[in-house]
Amino acid sequence: MQQPAKPYEPYGSGFAGNQRIRQMNEQIARMGSKWAGLVGGLVVAIAAAPYMVTATQTNAAARQTSQAFSQQKNEMEQREQQRQELAPIAKARIDAGCTPMLLNGEQVLVRPGMRGRDPTTGLPMAPGIVVCDRLGNTAITDAEGYFTDFAALSGAPQNEPQTETQTEGQTL
Repeated sequence: MQQPAKPYEPYGSGFAGNQRIRQMNEQIARMGSKWAGLVGGLVVAIAAAPYMVTATQTNAAARQTSQAFSQQKNEMEQREQQRQELAPIAKARIDAGCTPMLLNGEQVLVRPGMRGRDPTTGLPMAPGIVVCDRLGNTAITDAEGYFTDFAALSGAPQNEPQTETQTEGQTL
């Protein structure tokens, strides 16, 4: 003799929610087929609500991350385009003869906020001096000796980590 099929219990037979699901199914069956679809859909919607909220939050977070990534990508592309436009200027400055920046006999990177000083007098460098570094970064000194009008050879890493001798606001 064949045993009757057991009802499906999604969380195992000991789960208290299975009994509640069976009771709701029985109530729906008693209501008749006219209302069964509507009530069944409502039960499914109520049961799925916490998952929909989580999915909505996940989608919002993913959308926000995607927007941040797109913005970073656009900024990087703009910087690279600017670097490519300034590369011929940097090459012309290097070819014409630029002053390499040294600190204690070692060449340092030319960075925004840096100030050049004449090693013999200690006074700020004269305005209009073209300075450069080993990576192809170039700048021109202003009236106070600060480096301005930056240009770099295409591909020169301008955002290389700085060492103690390469800090912004540094006086060379």
